Amino acid sequence: MRKPYQFFILLFIFFNSQSYAQKILSGVITDSLDKPLTSANLLAVPKDSLQEVKFSITDQKGRYHLSLKSMPYTVTVNYLGYAKKKFNIKLHKDLVKNIVLQEKAESLEEVVLEMPMVVKKDTIIYNVNKLITREERKLKDVLKKLPGVEVDKDGGITINGKKVTTMLVENKKFFNGGTNLAVDNIPADAVKQVVVLDNYNEIAMLKDFQESEEMAMNIKLEDDKKNFIFGDIVAGLGND
Repeated sequence: MRKPYQFFILLFIFFNSQSYAQKILSGVITDSLDKPLTSANLLAVPKDSLQEVKFSITDQKGRYHLSLKSMPYTVTVNYLGYAKKKFNIKLHKDLVKNIVLQEKAESLEEVVLEMPMVVKKDTIIYNVNKLITREERKLKDVLKKLPGVEVDKDGGITINGKKVTTMLVENKKFFNGGTNLAVDNIPADAVKQVVVLDNYNEIAMLKDFQESEEMAMNIKLEDDKKNFIFGDIVAGLGND
């Protein structure tokens, strides 16, 4: 008598897993002249708020790649100086979708604020409010949601495979500049932006004249959290 039950349970698990299987949305993003747009941002927000937000950035040929579950998403495409494009999608199979963006006269500041991620030369800016659910507790929980960022069990951080050597908070070294204290002690709700600085040099004026293998991460704080970070946390951890 148990076998029919087992069969239906297995059947339910199979169809449920199939409904949430990963499908691939890919394509090329170009401008109106068919020129590929490098470092365009795609953000796929699931209708189910408990599911993970997906993100992609185009390569030098304008190609993107999003791995999505078979559920409804709202996809937003952003590129500096271009009007953003938004569409709803639910994948039942892999899909190739090419996207054309139109130029738009807009101030740099306005564009940066609405984009979840901005890549410019050796700087990456993550506007974390666009990429997290605000259920995160610590900085490490925030970082794990950011594209290309990995945090190991010892608090080490890598960006696209390159190790972060200096941790800054509001442009100042966080204690000795190591990452391990920061990831476990900075509250997630205090983080406004995460800025990654490749080719980092403590003397800013030398940056354009000296090559560096250093990479820094600069945590920008919400305005009402700055005193908390530089007051309560410093007092709690001490000066050593």
